[in-house]
Amino acid sequence: MTFTIVSCLSILTTTSLTSCKTDSDKAGSATLLQGEDVVVLSDTIRDITSTVCVAPPIKTTPDSCLLGELSSKHFGIFKADILSQFAAPIGFQYPDSSVLDSVCLYIYFRSYVGDGNSPLRLTAYAMDGEVMEYEGKYLCTEPVSRFCSLDDSTRIIEQDALVEAKRGTTDTVKTSDGLGYVFRVRMRMTDDYARKIFAIREFGTQEQFNQLFKGLYITTNFGTGSLLYIVDMSIGIHYHYYYETAPGTYAVQNDTKHWYANDEVRKINRYDYRDLDPVLANLLDDSTRNYITSPMGLYTRIVIPMSKIREQVLEGVDGKRPYVNLANLRIDLLNYDSEKTFDEDWAGPAKSMLLIKEDAFERFFYEDATISDTCAMYSDTYSETDSVTAEKRYYYRFSMASLLTEYLRDSVGQLSDTLAMLMVPVDVISSQTSSGTSVVANITQKHTWTVTCIRSSADESEPMDIEIVYSGFSAVSL
Repeated sequence: MTFTIVSCLSILTTTSLTSCKTDSDKAGSATLLQGEDVVVLSDTIRDITSTVCVAPPIKTTPDSCLLGELSSKHFGIFKADILSQFAAPIGFQYPDSSVLDSVCLYIYFRSYVGDGNSPLRLTAYAMDGEVMEYEGKYLCTEPVSRFCSLDDSTRIIEQDALVEAKRGTTDTVKTSDGLGYVFRVRMRMTDDYARKIFAIREFGTQEQFNQLFKGLYITTNFGTGSLLYIVDMSIGIHYHYYYETAPGTYAVQNDTKHWYANDEVRKINRYDYRDLDPVLANLLDDSTRNYITSPMGLYTRIVIPMSKIREQVLEGVDGKRPYVNLANLRIDLLNYDSEKTFDEDWAGPAKSMLLIKEDAFERFFYEDATISDTCAMYSDTYSETDSVTAEKRYYYRFSMASLLTEYLRDSVGQLSDTLAMLMVPVDVISSQTSSGTSVVANITQKHTWTVTCIRSSADESEPMDIEIVYSGFSAVSL
């Protein structure tokens, strides 16, 4: 008997989605299997609500950083800048006869978002506040004043660099880093600060070095048209020294020592989202669409009618032990082709999205807690072709079966009527098991610029719903 039940459930689960939903006006329950010890039913759960909300700050642990400022009539003004330490050249010593020539800050970017012809002006300051801790947990909204006073004494660039992302300027050259071409921005430091840099000769440990040189604050002071994706930064100390080629004969050797902002040191990519309240008010005017942006900015809150689901399922299983075989929340993506949705053709959607309980957001992203599939679930972007129009449609699909099963089996005293969840753009890192199966190794909040437009729960033409297949077993059949 057990084998028969499992076989039936396997077949019914794969075919139920066409059975449980007919059209937008006729959503309800259907019995797929009825027996003395087991019942299998399908249902379509409506009464889901969705709304756009201001996103919480994100923990900043970027491999690459955004730098610049981007103004959008749809999404306000977003600015990104960088606080960065630099790795000590442990064990390095300058030759005794070394003479300083210059010190330059080098910034490398491979790509950008926004208007590549719109200029940005880059500058930098010496950090004179707190020393960043390598294991410290920093948010993208950390105040600059915590690490840099921005006094005149901290301004260390001789002349700010003017950068146009799409084409080189006098401050930008195209070079190769072994992985392809990158743009390199060069900013010469003032002579006074260059001498301070050259005077640092203690390279024992990174901790000692951080006390002598706390790092740089790198920002922009002109331009609102683009964001640069920074892939590398270094401080180049250019010097020359003399060496003896023959008794009494000396030659000059030019050399450069770089201090790199690599993975061995701490970086904070700061984000400042201005004019967000009026942006949110404007977006809420169109109740049929919701939006999610990254990094930070706007998320969409999905509210699931948990008590209604519990009531319908328990009524359907009629006293039997409930189990959710399948529960898919589908959310339609409206701006896969961004040019059809926004004037800005760079406003593209996130490929992967996490749906997480709102009260678990901090535990997962701030405290690095392990979260199960009863608390969060992620989706890649899926597509289907409309059989009538032949138009491709894109969507996210979240599997909520484990979450709902846990809820249904919980004690009544711990249950809430609704469950608030956030849609969060993420990057998903996969790894291979010994059997060759791909598994999710890590999920992090997305640090690149995306704008995702979805069909909201208020769109009556195709209401947001959860298609569910569930079963009930009596004690005898278990």
